[in-house]
Amino acid sequence: MKTIKEILFDSQNYLLNYKIEEAKSISEFIVSAICGIKRNELILNYEKTLNINQIKKIEKYIKDVSKGKPLSWVLKSHNFNGIDIYIDNGIFVPRPETEELANMVFEKSREIENPIILDFCAGSGAIGLYIASKNKNATVYAIDKSKKAYNIMIKNKSLFKLDNFFPFRSSKINIFDFKFDIVVSNPPYVPEFMYDTLPLNVKVEPKSAIVAGCDGLSMVRYILSKIDIIKNGGFLFLEIGEYYTNKVEKLFSKFFKRFEILKDVNGKDRFVFAIKE
Repeated sequence: MKTIKEILFDSQNYLLNYKIEEAKSISEFIVSAICGIKRNELILNYEKTLNINQIKKIEKYIKDVSKGKPLSWVLKSHNFNGIDIYIDNGIFVPRPETEELANMVFEKSREIENPIILDFCAGSGAIGLYIASKNKNATVYAIDKSKKAYNIMIKNKSLFKLDNFFPFRSSKINIFDFKFDIVVSNPPYVPEFMYDTLPLNVKVEPKSAIVAGCDGLSMVRYILSKIDIIKNGGFLFLEIGEYYTNKVEKLFSKFFKRFEILKDVNGKDRFVFAIKE
């Protein structure tokens, strides 16, 4: 038998041997989930003894992470801006930058009476789920071409009991006969030539959710070609890579008179905010 303090120590060292970043926090998340103890309260329970089933499960999860499996896949859960969404193997894991994007859209949605919002390339539906759960006056549609992503969105809709969140499976952005006040997307945006340089725990995720053509902008071009789905006076929010700001500016200047490239919390060019006129 082991105490919580001992299993945390062993788990952290195991991950460090595999050069896993954030070994300490990953160990804490896993132990917290298995023991049903809040992460910030683990220290208060250091001497609590774990049973054999808990130990085996923790050790299995730690090994899964050491092999490159994303923590969110291991736990079947991902905390996105304070809400715990269901996630599973083969689904793109939302990044902290996307939480920033979701917050921007939520704040803008509050300025519009009964806004109609589209989350394109939605994946797990994290952005749309967050907005729909925070703004009950919003009607949020979410589209992804992946059948697995669509099924995950349906599950999350049920878990959150949201009657203002509507998932669809499609590769097309313009499948509706009405227009949106806000369109938001975190599309794939990594250039093909950069793919081999990505960490293992990123490359295990669906490549189609990561790479977008030779320059990383193929999905941005597609979205811009369909901006008629946005109402006049409506808004477009996109997450982009920090690799090609000049190209993004040239692309957007062909479609929008007013747009702005915004930086993320790390000071990198990460988002585009545009107004359709």
